[in-house]
This record gives sequence, C-alpha cells and structure tokens, in this order.
Amino acid sequence: MSADKLLYRLIDRAAVRRRLLNFGPLNSWYRHSAARRRAKFADTIATNLDPAIAGPLERLRHDAVTVEQALDWLPESWSSAVDKLAKTDFSTWDWPENRIALEAEELMQQAPWVYTLGLEQRLLDLAEAYLGEPCYYLSCAFKREPADSKVVGTRQWHLDMEDDRMLRVLIYLNPVEPGGGAFEYLSRDDAIALGNATGFHTGFRTDEEVNAVVPRERWNAVLGPTGTVMLFDGIRLFHRAGIPDKADRLSLTLSYCSRHPKQLYQSARLPRTLRRGLVETLTPRQAACVPPPRIG
Repeated sequence: MSADKLLYRLIDRAAVRRRLLNFGPLNSWYRHSAARRRAKFADTIATNLDPAIAGPLERLRHDAVTVEQALDWLPESWSSAVDKLAKTDFSTWDWPENRIALEAEELMQQAPWVYTLGLEQRLLDLAEAYLGEPCYYLSCAFKREPADSKVVGTRQWHLDMEDDRMLRVLIYLNPVEPGGGAFEYLSRDDAIALGNATGFHTGFRTDEEVNAVVPRERWNAVLGPTGTVMLFDGIRLFHRAGIPDKADRLSLTLSYCSRHPKQLYQSARLPRTLRRGLVETLTPRQAACVPPPRIG
C-alpha cells in the first residue's frame, strides 16, 4: 500500500484530523480558514439564492430545527420519489446482518434513485447557503429502527462531530406516533446549557445527565405522518432517535457538510468504480458534491 493511501486510511479510521483540531492553535487556524472560505463564498450565495429556499433557510438559521409536512419548494418528482420509497416492500432488500441502516454504497447498489435524492439542486442550494460554502453530500442512510426498547447508538443524546456545521434532512417513511421512535432534540439554548454543564461536546449523554440540566418537559419529540421532514444541524444541538417500543420507525437521512470536514467517514465514500459510474450521470455541480472515493 502506498504511503499516501496509508495516511488517508489512518486519517479516516482514527479521526486524526478531528483529534488534532482539538488542539487550540490548530483549532484557531481551522476556524480562521473556514471564515475566509465563507467570506469568499458569500457573494455567490447572495447572487444565486433561490427565493424558494429563503424561508426554510431562515427558519433553519434561527431554530436549528425546522419541521415540515412537505417540502413544497422541491420538484414534484422529488416528492413522488419519496412517496414511492415509503410504499416500497423492503423485505426484498438485502439488509446487513445486525445493522439497522443501509448506507451510501448499499443504496447505490440496490436503489441508486434513493441515493440521488440528496443531489436535488435545491437541496444542494439550501445546504450551501446554510453552510456558507460549497458542500459535500456527506451521506444517505435508510434506517429501520426496530421496536426493541434498546438504548444503543444514536438513540442516546449526542452531537454530531464531522464538521463545525452540518445540514441533515430526516424524512419519516411511516407514521411516527408515541412509542414509535420519534426524533428528539433540545432547543438551541438548552443544547448550549447542556454542553457547558457537561464540559465537552462529544460522546453520548444519558437521560439522567440531560435531565439534570434540561428537565424532560423541555425535550422536543417530533411526531408526524409519513413524509414529515426535519431539517436540522446535528452539530449545533443535542438530539437522538427516540427509543421505539411500540412500532418500528422507517426513515431516510440525507446529510451535508463542507468540503473541508473535520472527519469524513468511510461510509460516506463510495468505492472508486461505483463513484465513477455515478458521476458520469451527474451535472458538474452535482459531481463536485460527491465525496472522494473510498481508499483501498
């Protein structure tokens, strides 16, 4: 294996870049670099901002979470594809053993039309306007959360870590009622209070730790019918997938970060051959948003 491949594999697997950026001077350099990139890109955003996304963009900036029953600012073909996905018989799909999610590569192999939902131009417009710079379409994950009452993984309170800003688009693919694993989050002010009280912004927090700072009555749970959409920044606020105990939850998550992330997981990258075949079908703008291929 070449030295450069070994280095990048190490960076991917050990999150070296993210760990190094915890060091004060390097973190300061990273933030100044991001500020310069965003200042340079500001005129592009102002000139090309689609009026259709101005509303959701403003709500996202203000609230960190915006909940919509339908993204009527997206093309009808996009909404129809989401409706088709919600009606799909997933029993015919090949699910990885002991995993609740199909990631980018698996979706590209089984249902590429699902993966490309995240490359809709107005979603890229929204992501770049929110991030303030050109974006990567970080990942596409189809999840089937079983009603097993287990408190594991992202069912625990956490912050995302891939960048210093992110956009996630979470879409319910079945009705989510109490006991159905609703997406839960804390308000921006409560997220800041919890981060300050616990002294760090990484790792999982237990219900007891959260409740000690933010009483349960202030926790927000998003219930809704099939097609309910949440736009949120998982870097800015504590959130989790609720713990389903009465019904499974099906959902699709589309994620976006800058092209200079603190960490780029292997699951966000497609194998070289698969990526090459995809970008040949895309516009130059869309192709530039697909992360570099997986190494090795």
